[in-house]
Amino acid sequence: MRSLVVAIALLGPACGSAAAAPDCDTALAPPPGAELLCDEHVIAKDSEIHWTSYATSEPRSTVDARYAKLVGTCSITGTVQPDLDLARGQQRFATYDASAKSYPGCSVSPKPSHRTVIVVSVMTKR
Repeated sequence: MRSLVVAIALLGPACGSAAAAPDCDTALAPPPGAELLCDEHVIAKDSEIHWTSYATSEPRSTVDARYAKLVGTCSITGTVQPDLDLARGQQRFATYDASAKSYPGCSVSPKPSHRTVIVVSVMTKR
């Protein structure tokens, strides 16, 4: 009996359960391997917005599906359809088709192999 208890303790509560809860501090970070395009600051009258954009070769539907699962966890709210637009406090996370050019841009554009652009922004009140 002792070996069974030890085995259960070693396997932990995640054994046989759904995926582990996300790390809320990094839940809205860009996906691994995404390439940084822009890192900009915009000053407004009473706030500052720091936004970054990233590009990935993954299809937008794949990126959206990964992040859509986060709605309702870590105080993440937002819309999934028709466009993924998530928020957690003052942080926003949105995806765009790289070919659409409907996202904020800078001097670096996505490569032809990039299919999705991710924009992450944080607003800070002054």
